[in-house]
Amino acid sequence: MQNPYSKGDYVDCKHPSQGWCVARIIEIKQDTVKVRFDGMTPKNDATIKFNHPRLALFRRHTAILVLTNPTEMMKNSRLKMSTKSPL
Repeated sequence: MQNPYSKGDYVDCKHPSQGWCVARIIEIKQDTVKVRFDGMTPKNDATIKFNHPRLALFRRHTAILVLTNPTEMMKNSRLKMSTKSPL
């Protein structure tokens, strides 16, 4: 089977403790790809055989987050929404 991925491609990758996540291919070798999980540090990088079930084409297992009500979402978040202008 030929490697269908290229360096820089976004993919879905199953993280051992976080489930399916968005990741970016940062390195390709003969039969493996090295991915960096979106929003995670390099210590979480994973090297996976390109035909392994933990690796999938982009958006096969992940969804696009749509903020329909950002104010309500911020109430349940650790982040704080500022009402002050930065200027």
